[in-house]
Amino acid sequence: MQDPALGHLVWFIPPGGADIWPDAQQMSVVVYRAGDVLTVPGFSGWRDGTSWIHRPSASRMFTDPGTLRMAVEHVAGPLAEAEALGPAWVCCRCGRLTRDPVPVDSWESFSNGLCRTSWACRPCWSGTTQGGDGRHLHLVREAPQ
Repeated sequence: MQDPALGHLVWFIPPGGADIWPDAQQMSVVVYRAGDVLTVPGFSGWRDGTSWIHRPSASRMFTDPGTLRMAVEHVAGPLAEAEALGPAWVCCRCGRLTRDPVPVDSWESFSNGLCRTSWACRPCWSGTTQGGDGRHLHLVREAPQ
């Protein structure tokens, strides 16, 4: 499922499927355990912005943990090296993973206080601020500390 307000993607795996995974929170990979609270879309497929990418069915309830880990590591790097690799963001322009992002848009909800920032990789940011079309990028100035 996806939560576009928070920028999260969630996969459901069988209980205990990630027990041997190393802690990868530095890489923004969070493993929710039994008892953790998540907003889950209803059968209609939507709830408070969260929606199913693929609705679960009797034949497709869970993602295979080994396959999911291989996919995550293919894109973001080895989970065991999460602390050394650090966090990663997805470029809002090209969709590639970057570890050197530039903030280009920020949004905060007045009703619930949720904040969201969009990021661009350096090549996309440079291309749009130095003569590219730049329609979607608006440089966010750093606030005083």
